[in-house]
Amino acid sequence: MAQAPHWTSNYTYRMKMGFSEEKKLASVQYSAGIASTLYTIANAFNSTLAPQDKALNDALKWIHFAATLYKNDATLKLQSELEDKVRNNNSMKPSAYQ
Repeated sequence: MAQAPHWTSNYTYRMKMGFSEEKKLASVQYSAGIASTLYTIANAFNSTLAPQDKALNDALKWIHFAATLYKNDATLKLQSELEDKVRNNNSMKPSAYQ
C-alpha cells in the first residue's frame, strides 16, 4: 500500500486546528521571521565592525528586540556578545572630566 505524501497528513492536521491554534502558530512564525532578520543583521555588524564602532549600539538594540520576539540559544548568545563589546567600549571612553 502506498504511503500518503507528508503534506497530506500535515494538511489534515491543520484542517482540524481551530482558528485560535492557527492564529497562535501564525504569530509565532511571523515573530520568528522578524527575529531572524534582526539576528542576521546584528550578527553581521558583530562580525564585521570594529569593537569601537558606535553602530554596535544599534546592533544591540536590534538583538534585544529579536530576543523579545523569539528567544533561542543563538539569539541570547549574540546578545551577550554584543553587550560585552558595548560595555567594554563604553568603559574605555575617556572621561570628559579628566
